[in-house]
Parts: sequence; structure tokens; C-alpha cells
Amino acid sequence: FGPFDSGRDGFSLGEGSAMLVLESIEHAKERDANILAILENAEISIDAFDIVKADPQRVSRHMAQTLYNKRGRLRKVDVNYGHYTATGEGDSREAQAWKLTTGKDADKTAITGTKGALLHTIGASGAINSAVAVMGLDRGAIVPTTNLVNRGPEFEDLDIVTESRIFTPGFPRNAVVFAFGFGGQNAGAVFRRP
Repeated sequence: FGPFDSGRDGFSLGEGSAMLVLESIEHAKERDANILAILENAEISIDAFDIVKADPQRVSRHMAQTLYNKRGRLRKVDVNYGHYTATGEGDSREAQAWKLTTGKDADKTAITGTKGALLHTIGASGAINSAVAVMGLDRGAIVPTTNLVNRGPEFEDLDIVTESRIFTPGFPRNAVVFAFGFGGQNAGAVFRRP
């Protein structure tokens, strides 16, 4: 079973890698690069709460830091490429953290968990999710969560993407990517269309 499924009981190990080239806009324009996305914000934190279990309050703090804009307001994002791994507690705790962070607007962001299709590539998963998010922004699409048969009740109030969503050019406008590791390692990045 994949992320968000009521029968999920652990992730499946995968293999893969991804790389993104980060450079200044000026440099990209100078070399006439095809700019796929702009990195608006990136945050890392270590909360050292537990070797395995994530604390939703601490994860929520990290999510908020990632989503704050320059005016100190919570940035609205069109897509959340979450870390969702298909583990019982992990998916629930991450969803709880998202709800704590976004409050009544939790269901206004499309959420997808790519590990249902790509499996868990451990240290590469954040880079792979980032590449998928950037390609989605460039192509006007959101990839679905696969292997989701029966949605767990704790996810009923979220907009989980279960089928590919293709949009007109210009949408989605932005996406957030989260990655969480053992020992409370947290990473988040917000990408937007150029």
C-alpha cells in the first residue's frame, strides 16, 4: 500500500537519484538557460526529538519556517510534495503537522506522496521530490499518489492527488517539498514558476 492508505505498514526501499542546478537568475539568463523554476526559500532544521518518530509540533514549526515569505506571512502553495513514506505513524504525524501549520486552509493545497510510485530512496528522496516538483511546475501538472486504495480516515479532510492533474500553462504556480529524516532532520524548499 502507498502513502495515505489505511493499510499502509511501512515503506519499500527504492533506488535512484536526482540533481538540480542552482544558479543566479542573471547567470542563467546570461547563458540563455531554460529556467524551469525559481527557488524561493529553503530551510533545514534538526529537532532531535526522537530517532524515529517525528513530533508534529516540531515538524509544524519547520513547515512554517519554510512557508514564511519575506513579509513574515505564511505563503500559500498550490502543491505539497510531502515526505509521506507509507508508514503508519509517519504519514499521520506529517499530515497532523501540515494541519497545524495551515489551519483551516489545510485542504486548499493539493498534496501528493511520490513514494507510492518511486519508493523510498532514503537520502535521495528530497532531491527526487524536488525534481518531480520542478518538472510539474514546468509542465503544468501534479503527479498522483499511487498505490492508494483506501484512504485512511485521518486524511479525509486533505486534498490528496490520486489521479494526474494537468492544467493550463501557468498552474500550478508554486510547490513546497518536504523531507524528514531519522533523528529529527528536516528540510523544506519552495519552488515557483519563473
